[in-house]
Amino acid sequence: MSAFAASWLVDVLCCPQFECFGTLSIRPMQTRAGGVTLGMASCRKCDGAYPILGGVPILVEHPAQYLAAHRDPVLASLAEVGLATKGAVEMVNMFAAMSPNTPAATFGDDWVESERTASEPPMPEFGSDAAASYRAFAEWGTIVGPTAIVEQLAGAIDDGVVVELGCGAGQLSRMLARRASQLVIGDFSLRAVLTARSGLRRSKAEVVGTVLDAINLPLRPRSVRAIVAANLIDLVPDPLALVKGAVRALKRAGRLVLTTPDPSLGGPDPHDDWIRKLIDSVSGIGIVDDRDGVPWIRPHTARHHEVYFVRAIAALRS
Repeated sequence: MSAFAASWLVDVLCCPQFECFGTLSIRPMQTRAGGVTLGMASCRKCDGAYPILGGVPILVEHPAQYLAAHRDPVLASLAEVGLATKGAVEMVNMFAAMSPNTPAATFGDDWVESERTASEPPMPEFGSDAAASYRAFAEWGTIVGPTAIVEQLAGAIDDGVVVELGCGAGQLSRMLARRASQLVIGDFSLRAVLTARSGLRRSKAEVVGTVLDAINLPLRPRSVRAIVAANLIDLVPDPLALVKGAVRALKRAGRLVLTTPDPSLGGPDPHDDWIRKLIDSVSGIGIVDDRDGVPWIRPHTARHHEVYFVRAIAALRS
């Protein structure tokens, strides 16, 4: 699905203004394949207005500041996928003009080519010094890699709505789209959402992308089956707000899955187990699975791999 069209979204996505949770109404301006590629989402409760660009609603609390700060990266991201239409450029400029003193910023996307394309680095030539070690390393990574671990922790998510926070280039999105019937992929970067979505065109799941802020989730209370945030919680300025927002959005018996290479969440003591303490401090959710030392392998080339060892936690909404 390449456009903002799914009817079930009004029961999931909502106004991102603090504690508003208002229902969104959609005013289309350009459509493609039955969905909205350009338009406006408006809150029926507080009258907040949010642009839809390239079929992706920009559901952040201050969309004018967002587009003023990221004007050039947003337009470049739309151009990459052939959606920088005259109407889209005009809408971006209109919102950006509402916040003229906002300094320019970039998205800060971080992914390697193999994560974007779902392809492996070229196999070293048979008989070379690197071939045997690469094959063994690749097999090990397939067995214990983070995608497999997250799939185990996610549990039975083959029904209802699943939300992925921090989708990046979509490596994990592809696994979730095989399990979920309805998938919302979210990131603060429009380029990330468009990139991840492009790899899900043949997915059987209904997939919708949205720009969002992970510490102010535009999700209606008790509306989703599972929320997955891989290697994100240690990057946000308020990890507690992320967890509380996720708990609020989960249905009863809904599941939250988190992974992080920094369980101390940037605290002064790298050995302090802040992530578990954080989840335990939030009412309405309890940890049901906790694994440490899970490899997160990022292959750049056949001879260059990054390996992180992450903490992976699944928690259940009561």
